[in-house]
Amino acid sequence: MRNKSPRARAASASLDIILPLASKLSLVQMRDHLRLLAGLIDHPGEAAEAAARFTPDSMAWCLTRMAQDLDDVIVAAHPKLN
Repeated sequence: MRNKSPRARAASASLDIILPLASKLSLVQMRDHLRLLAGLIDHPGEAAEAAARFTPDSMAWCLTRMAQDLDDVIVAAHPKLN
């Protein structure tokens, strides 16, 4: 039985990325923001009062914050992409 070459082993290995704690926190916050937005869209009757207070400015802030969180995670995973 022939052993795999280092290139073949590397190609078949899983890609593990270790993120700093701050990046993990960014992902958790982004998940929570997405759940909030999904809840407002999916259940407008139940969340009508909260949705009424969710202004375009707060929606823009939420989306901008999620984009910043994604940027932080991407840079942490691949510093050379910054």
